[in-house]
Amino acid sequence: MGSDWSTYPDTEPLRDRLANLFNLDPENLLITAGSDQRIESVMRSVNGPVLVLDPDFSRYAEHAENALIPLLKVELAVRGDSFPEAEIIAAASDARLAMFSTVGNPTGYTIPDDFLVTLRRLHPDLVICLDDCYGAFLGKTCHEWAVHTPNTVMLGSFSKIGFPGLRVGFAIGAPELVERMRKFVSPFAVAGPSLAAAERLIGRPDFVRLIEANVERQQQARDFLSSELTRQNFEIARPTGNWILARLGDGAKRLAEELGRRNVLVHASSHPRLRQWLRISTPNLQAVQQFVVTFGDILESAVILRDGLFRFNIDHLNPRRWNEASFVVRIGTEVLGVDHVAIVLGSAAAYEELVADLVSHGGVILEGPGIWPDDFCEHLEHVSPDLSMRFATVKLESGGLLVISAPVAAGDQLDRWRAARGGDAVHHVAIHTDSLTSLAETLTAQGWKPMSEEPVSDGVLEQWFLRNEEGQILELIARSSEGSATFSCTNIGKRRRIEVRRSAADSAHEPA
Repeated sequence: MGSDWSTYPDTEPLRDRLANLFNLDPENLLITAGSDQRIESVMRSVNGPVLVLDPDFSRYAEHAENALIPLLKVELAVRGDSFPEAEIIAAASDARLAMFSTVGNPTGYTIPDDFLVTLRRLHPDLVICLDDCYGAFLGKTCHEWAVHTPNTVMLGSFSKIGFPGLRVGFAIGAPELVERMRKFVSPFAVAGPSLAAAERLIGRPDFVRLIEANVERQQQARDFLSSELTRQNFEIARPTGNWILARLGDGAKRLAEELGRRNVLVHASSHPRLRQWLRISTPNLQAVQQFVVTFGDILESAVILRDGLFRFNIDHLNPRRWNEASFVVRIGTEVLGVDHVAIVLGSAAAYEELVADLVSHGGVILEGPGIWPDDFCEHLEHVSPDLSMRFATVKLESGGLLVISAPVAAGDQLDRWRAARGGDAVHHVAIHTDSLTSLAETLTAQGWKPMSEEPVSDGVLEQWFLRNEEGQILELIARSSEGSATFSCTNIGKRRRIEVRRSAADSAHEPA
């Protein structure tokens, strides 16, 4: 039928096969072009305020906004098994449609038994839409309830059971509701070859077993990844569907970018309460095993924290290795995005050679080279010659920032520091964050102490320095505008004044 390119596609044969599979009348079914069209059609057919959980599948809210339909958001906990039953019942008084998933994407929530019955009883005129595309992962479906319950529709899909390339979705409900939705669905939206393939698929004698095998394969992969990330002390949210939602820390977005550089795709949500989480698909065991290997390689990249100190994990004088390196670091249970790495070399020659090598391999000098502070910050107070250093910042071809410094004179502050560390070393790592205060609180709980009562800021660049018991410095950095500056003279001046005041206070408390 649909394989004939000279005719318009006809959805009725597939609809009839699905009706037979679910033991329904064909009037209870509507075929759609994938998931988006089924969501859009139910929203437009109701055309009134839509209640959604927050966070939930982002396309629910996006379709409502595209259609200029008011949204009522009910906050959903990312962690744990709680479900906002009372809040939903209260908000439903102002809604015409309530959108739920039987397995919430991405948080993995499930709807408590009998809640929908209670919601239907209290709000009989509310249209309840259940997105059941992950229902196979629960081992049950709600299509019969949707057919026999007024103002209720179930949405299904071939995608999540192993056939996303078909782009075929469907809706199940009472005939009058299905007919209202049909007005917002193009009669020829699904391509003929997709309809034909879906028809053949359903007609297979082993179709049910095929779905079960696909689901079992994805569940096996999901459970493997859940176990592996839990073993590594990362938090997992409700592993229910064919993915894992893992809390990886403030650097989740940067980690997603590093994974993407290695052709491993994960989803970093833009939702403010999910910015520390990544959604990792689990299509099969081989894919998640590759994810685990790549994830481990990224965390064991240029710089690692060992025994309380940042240490090189690569040949730090090799520019190719810096370009290959990931700019994330793990501190405790937090994966953090690195803004820049500051390293100390032993001589002017080594410093100049590395800067030149990095430039020859695609790097761009952003700051320096020169003698700090003389060539960078005029009239800076409270800076003795002992604190001078050779300084340059190079933006690597990979996008990371490397700050390179070296002593100016034998025995100066940087030369003494390097000798104490036993040679070339990582001076500090700067972590990029949107909230210095929030991240500082998290790191304080892991033994890092702020070196000042509050951050320093020049209105554009905000910085806060922390230190652990081993004396390792960690910088938190935020920018209010585009740019790559690793320091500002204003902030350095403020830091020096803080240090001078602290030194004077310590001296005042020393015994006579």
